[in-house]
Amino acid sequence: MAQKMINKTVRKILKEVNEPLTTGEIIGRLSDRRYKNTPSIRAISQILTRDKSFVKVEFDRGVKQCLWALKEEVK
Repeated sequence: MAQKMINKTVRKILKEVNEPLTTGEIIGRLSDRRYKNTPSIRAISQILTRDKSFVKVEFDRGVKQCLWALKEEVK
């Protein structure tokens, strides 16, 4: 149940921003909203990887985080 809520919220965040965000930026935006207990970077990466509507754009070696976007935006 929590994963579905996180999926919907991350989808809304990425639609509002309209550009790829790192995992840390997504967690920051989740904590700015109503989420008190945000998932860890590893947990949110697994949630986004399992959903087909999110695409891993690239891996930033400096920050060691992935850039995520919606599948429609990448085209």
